[in-house]
Amino acid sequence: FTIQALELQVEESPRIQTLEDLVICDDDTLNGFAAFNLAQNTANAIGTQDAENLTVTYHETQADAEAGTNAIAVPSNYTNNTNPQSIYVRLTDTETGCIDQFGFTDDNSFTISVEAYPDLSTPTPLEVCNTQANPEANFPTGNFDLTQKQEELTGLSPVPGSISFTYYESETDLNNQENQIADPTDYINTSNPPMLIYVE
Repeated sequence: FTIQALELQVEESPRIQTLEDLVICDDDTLNGFAAFNLAQNTANAIGTQDAENLTVTYHETQADAEAGTNAIAVPSNYTNNTNPQSIYVRLTDTETGCIDQFGFTDDNSFTISVEAYPDLSTPTPLEVCNTQANPEANFPTGNFDLTQKQEELTGLSPVPGSISFTYYESETDLNNQENQIADPTDYINTSNPPMLIYVE
């Protein structure tokens, strides 16, 4: 008989890092479906590992991710099937063939969801006494706290911290997303009242 040495080598498997849930606001159809760029999670999946030989694919089921089958063909433009929906990630080292070993439930998945736009109601007028002395203005001025109308705008009391407000003096500024009111808690009107404030 002949004796030969057999070398055994264990290659390190890549590890999926932190994945981020993706949220998109619904469009005018309000149907709960939208196009997502799943590839936003590619860098998250690789993390600090050397990305040279790592490939990330996205799948609709855990079984497909583990088997490496039915990868989503165009992850940069994927429309959800349900709302919300789980997406499963497979991370492969193309040089060694090793994959993430899916160490625990949901460690290779993230959620995509389409959220409805928050409803805004028209609030009652905001009125203050003419206490602001402004000799350069030929109209009455006052200090307004625009945030006082947030509960009326949303119909929620208290207003959840997940809702944020931006205030504009004109519809043009609102549409162009520019010149937002810097301090809505201490706003001095810039034209003769009554004037409109636009809220996003």
